[in-house]
Amino acid sequence: MPKSSRFDELEFMRHFPSDISDEIRDYCTDEVLASSRYLFTTREGRQQIAYCTHCKLEHHSYGLRHGKIEECPFCRSACRVKASGRGWKRLIDEAYLIG
Repeated sequence: MPKSSRFDELEFMRHFPSDISDEIRDYCTDEVLASSRYLFTTREGRQQIAYCTHCKLEHHSYGLRHGKIEECPFCRSACRVKASGRGWKRLIDEAYLIG
């Protein structure tokens, strides 16, 4: 079996654009990774603060529980709650985009 050369790899990659269009980026965010939206919560004293990974906004929250699905008050996305201090080792989201 012949070894692939760096030239073959470069020749292959030449057929793909070097940047990602806004349409592709939006499609990936809104369709492909729609279930990959999270509310990361922390505490400042007795106040719970939540950060939405979809709209990238932070807000004061009350009683959000780790692992539950809650709605972000700004973007209305269904997000899985992830509390600080809890394990995030399985927080890996993957998707393949074939064009």
